[in-house]
This record gives sequence, structure tokens and C-alpha cells, in this order.
Amino acid sequence: MVMSQWSMVMSQWSMVMSQWSMVMSQWSMVNGHESVVNGQWSMVNGH
Repeated sequence: MVMSQWSMVMSQWSMVMSQWSMVMSQWSMVNGHESVVNGQWSMVNGH
């Protein structure tokens, strides 16, 4: 009984972790794009 609940919790936890890593990768992609845009913008303003 306890072991089956534990395995259920672990499977849910791994699912949450995989979704979290997916969100973090998308977030870093968005942040990387913003930093590239900001770098180009500062270059334009510098000129």
C-alpha cells in the first residue's frame, strides 16, 4: 500500500519536473531573444 502510493508520488514528481524543465527551456529561449534584441537596440542607439 505505502509502496504503491510512493511510486505514484514519484511518477507525478517526475512528470512535474519534466514540465518544469520544458518551461525553463522556453523561458531561457525568450530571455535569450530579449537580450539579443536589447543588444541590437543599444548598438543602434550607440550609433
